[in-house]
Amino acid sequence: MVSQEELARLFKGWEKSGSASNMFIEGDVLYSYGTHFPLLIRTKQGKIIQNADFYSVSTRCQQNKTSYVADFMIPFSSMGFINAYNVNEVKNLEIVLSSNETWEIKGYTRLDEEDQREYISVVKWESLSGAERNKYTAQEERRPETLVLTVNNVDFYLQSQDDEQFYCIQLPQKPDAISHAYDMIKPDFIQEYPETPYIRQGEWFFIDITDHMTLKKTTVYNSLERDFVLPKREPNSNNHTATRGIGWNQLVLSRSNMPQHLSKHINRGTPIVSGQIRHVEHRKLSLSTTKNKRFFVALENNAVHSWSAIGDVD
Repeated sequence: MVSQEELARLFKGWEKSGSASNMFIEGDVLYSYGTHFPLLIRTKQGKIIQNADFYSVSTRCQQNKTSYVADFMIPFSSMGFINAYNVNEVKNLEIVLSSNETWEIKGYTRLDEEDQREYISVVKWESLSGAERNKYTAQEERRPETLVLTVNNVDFYLQSQDDEQFYCIQLPQKPDAISHAYDMIKPDFIQEYPETPYIRQGEWFFIDITDHMTLKKTTVYNSLERDFVLPKREPNSNNHTATRGIGWNQLVLSRSNMPQHLSKHINRGTPIVSGQIRHVEHRKLSLSTTKNKRFFVALENNAVHSWSAIGDVD
């Protein structure tokens, strides 16, 4: 019997059968212990995808030993658009685009003279003088290995990771590049006005509107609901909960308080939030404090559907 590492090498060489300790090949699949857990799958393109879901400590050891033959690693549990543990469906996956891990600057921030946090866009920062630029710190966002997948060349899916959470998003259309895929799921307002500074948690983008309000901050803050849950596109998804928030139609403000280019993107249900945003799969996001009250329009991304997983199927 060959070693587990050697069996993985044989699988990469298109072997259709064979076995090692607690691993075996059947056709285009290398299994861990049994057919309940496909470890490596060879697609019709000849690409090898490793299942990155966590099942057990012993299976994790096998994943470590065989990862060197994989072209890509994906938690199968995050691919909600297929039955990912039906190997025939996974084998039909086509990888349209891919990128390695990168870091992107999404904006700049500083504390102003009153010790309040200020955010500006990359475009705004680039327009500043050298001395002014030095007052700001870059906000970097990690973009891990990213794939665009399809099974029918009609629907396209962005597969990647955000914080510790793996996700898969159905895109509105086929992208030309990975950067295009990320751009097309941004809210329409941010696509139209890319210089707008924003803060993001998962699918939600937050834009500071405090300086456009004519009412006293305390009046607005007291009109907001406690522990406000942002609307959910997917009914079974986890909540994004704001310290305070309310739907635009319930707030004692009107669109006339907003810049015209933003007001046309606000509808009756658009959330206005303040404080912190909590979500079990993301780091807590602090937008403002009770001492320094700020108010944000919350705009959801343009994903058609989305799925997420922490990669644990034990």
